[in-house]
Amino acid sequence: MAKGQSNRYRTFKTPEGVQVSIFQPTGQQPQFHSLDGPALKHPKSMNKKDEYFIYGIPYSKDRWLELKNDAKVKYDPFSSDRF
Repeated sequence: MAKGQSNRYRTFKTPEGVQVSIFQPTGQQPQFHSLDGPALKHPKSMNKKDEYFIYGIPYSKDRWLELKNDAKVKYDPFSSDRF
């Protein structure tokens, strides 16, 4: 990453058709990450389950949903539930 660039979020598709979402902190290796859905979304033809990550840490879908919902309540400035 060039000097002066900040953290980056990217989504791309591999030649096999896997949709990959990553977060790359400045000067560090990329990590699987998505708060919008699975960080690794496999095509149905692969017969693999989608994989959920937050900043490189793998989670089950249920735990990922819990963490995602907790983050929205804690960090959403417009949420009435934050107090």
